Amino acid sequence: MKYKYLYWLTPIVLFFAQAYFTLVSRGQIRYEEYQYKEVYWFAHHLVWDPLGAGDLGFYGTMYVFNNIFGFSLFGFKIFRLALDAASLLCLSLLLKKLLGEKRAIIPLVTIGLSPTILFFNTMQVPYGIDLQYLPIILYCMLVRPKKKLLGYLATFASGFLTMLAWLSYATFVFYLPVLFLFVILGTTRGRTPESRFWMRSFHSLTRMTMVSLMGFLLPFVAHVLWIYNRDQLIDPATGIGLFRGSGSFQASTENFYQGLKDIVINLFVKADSYHYEVAEVDFSYVLPAIAILFCVVFSIKQAAKHKEIKPYVLLCLLLGVSNIIITCLTESSFNGFRRNTPLIAALYGFFLIAWYIVGKWKMENGKWKIWGTALLSILLVHHIIAYPLNIAGLKVPSPFMEYSWFETKTTPFASFMYYQQKLRAGDLHLNCQEKHVDEYMCNYTDLYAALVSDCFWNNTLCHTIYGYLPQYKQYKKLTIGVLSAYDHEKELPRN
Repeated sequence: MKYKYLYWLTPIVLFFAQAYFTLVSRGQIRYEEYQYKEVYWFAHHLVWDPLGAGDLGFYGTMYVFNNIFGFSLFGFKIFRLALDAASLLCLSLLLKKLLGEKRAIIPLVTIGLSPTILFFNTMQVPYGIDLQYLPIILYCMLVRPKKKLLGYLATFASGFLTMLAWLSYATFVFYLPVLFLFVILGTTRGRTPESRFWMRSFHSLTRMTMVSLMGFLLPFVAHVLWIYNRDQLIDPATGIGLFRGSGSFQASTENFYQGLKDIVINLFVKADSYHYEVAEVDFSYVLPAIAILFCVVFSIKQAAKHKEIKPYVLLCLLLGVSNIIITCLTESSFNGFRRNTPLIAALYGFFLIAWYIVGKWKMENGKWKIWGTALLSILLVHHIIAYPLNIAGLKVPSPFMEYSWFETKTTPFASFMYYQQKLRAGDLHLNCQEKHVDEYMCNYTDLYAALVSDCFWNNTLCHTIYGYLPQYKQYKKLTIGVLSAYDHEKELPRN
């Protein structure tokens, strides 16, 4: 009973740890965290460009979020914090079922304090959002409510959230075969029919499959039908668009080894990739690196002795290895560890399997059980030590920081309020040349979208926004049409 209260206090503490992390992160806005235009364009049934269509599900979700709660400059962070609460709850329920409340506390805290998860959860882009959706989807797949209607709702939700996560960030594609095999595994394994989370009968399986498929297709159909300029959903020349990022497949040995080197550095040494900035990565230093490598090797070796874990070891291998191979053969101007979050999920999967095996050892293996538990607990100690260091790292100016509009005042919020008050008092005139910023980097669109989003969703009275456009040598009234043409012109190759 005493562990019950301690266990359920744990996700609450982890939520506040994430909340503080998010609070500190508001001191700067990075270039990729410009997501205001995509959501505002989505509200008008438009997609910004094919590259933006790759995160269409995220923009649709934020459109609904803004309709309910109104616009906020850091609304993306608030949504991801709410999603984190749901994710932590589902993860707690899953670990309780797998390990029991007493044994699940350390793994829960270890995963909850993952530097990668904490950092990506603060961002106003869907980087790492797969790690938030995954526990929720797995819980919806595994839960067995007594009422049949709730069972159908959970099955529908698992399909719905799977597609929504895939629409939100293309990296979720790595989870699709794993989740499919996980479902097959759940329908065919188990000591009794009741222990299998779907397969009560052929007719029941058929109904559940149809319900899940309906949930899976609904977000895709809804988002595509919502958009008017559907020609922007996929670029026929590059293939960039829905379910696809900006990378291209480049099968070369040099490319593969460089990608592998980058992954190793970002896992074990330091954060050294696009928009991935933590002072201490998940497995930095010798002992944490040994601990996680032990989890992988130990789990694979023990799979032959413990048949109940063998399928899950294979699923983790499939997820991790496929992510490594494909990302290492993908070339982009902005390669980064944000595409390797499925590998993080696989590694923590191995950690859970190893923790499960060590927990099953009998008293005759008492010495080895103590040593095994101590070795695995190194990750928890590392993450606790890394937390304040990564908090301090959030205050360091990012090399990708936006510096044209949201750094006008001491903080991004103060800068936004400055322009907001001017817009409410009268017409607002913006001029990149007065900012002494490179014209290519000075972007009217995102400040415009943030300001008009405040007017649109918060029902505030605003005046007109004008921007100085060099090609016209005059101020023009900024609208969706004008800005779409202006920004896309800037993206053309310069002579």
